Amino acid sequence: MIHTKTITIFTLLACLPQPALAMDLASYRADYDLQPVRIEQGGKVQPIDGQLAYEVAGSDCAGWTVSTQIKNRIAQAEQGLQTTDIKSRSFETDDGLSMTVSQQESVDGKLSDDSEIKIAKPEIGAKSKGSLSGSKSLTFSLNPEVIYPTEHQRRLLAAAAKGLTRDVSTVYDGSDGEKVFRIVTFISKKHEPTAQPRDDLSALAGLASWTFQLGYYPVTDEQADTPEFQTTFNMFENGVSTAMVFDYGNYAMKATISQLQMLPATSCPVSPVKLQ
Repeated sequence: MIHTKTITIFTLLACLPQPALAMDLASYRADYDLQPVRIEQGGKVQPIDGQLAYEVAGSDCAGWTVSTQIKNRIAQAEQGLQTTDIKSRSFETDDGLSMTVSQQESVDGKLSDDSEIKIAKPEIGAKSKGSLSGSKSLTFSLNPEVIYPTEHQRRLLAAAAKGLTRDVSTVYDGSDGEKVFRIVTFISKKHEPTAQPRDDLSALAGLASWTFQLGYYPVTDEQADTPEFQTTFNMFENGVSTAMVFDYGNYAMKATISQLQMLPATSCPVSPVKLQ
């Protein structure tokens, strides 16, 4: 989420302070409608529709909590029509050193998976050590170049603001046990601020944005030339994303934003005053 020749570069980047953004990431809640845009004939999974709820809360000094819920109606060759419901919640510290991820998955209202991952590294540039508990248990470690999702998002926005058109990062998001991806990202030219079609999107009207195309490659296969998963989206400089497409190989889904609510940023922790 490593080609040998890039390990040194990734390790160096991980040891550098994170580049400053033009503005802080926003706290918000967004709801999206999911619809298929491509379905290959003969596939075992036939998506019908779904909903995505995405909430980001925090600040650059208090850390970030990201909550998601994805509901999909799918038709499977053997099981027939099913409704899947995946809920996840993650918290990343503001220094990028630790993350906790909890996830629950239900099929037709019955819980099928329940897990929690805790992972941390003592300092930037050190290995991460993690543990998985719940439906299955394991411990694992990750190489120093691995970063977590919010840090990756900040890296992409900083690269876009500098006019860069490509980024390669090694990312762990906790969505699949200990699995890590090498993510190759292509970045468009900046889209200048434009008027928005709805009142709830007015917070985006004065913001620049970029189109990002991400390909997820397993780090265990350095020769892989086809990503396991691809996604394309338009991301504004405050971190809000619209016009998303998720490509799973034999089918693809588009996510159209149906509602956006901006939330207040989390206050910074107050250090206790030491009495003289």
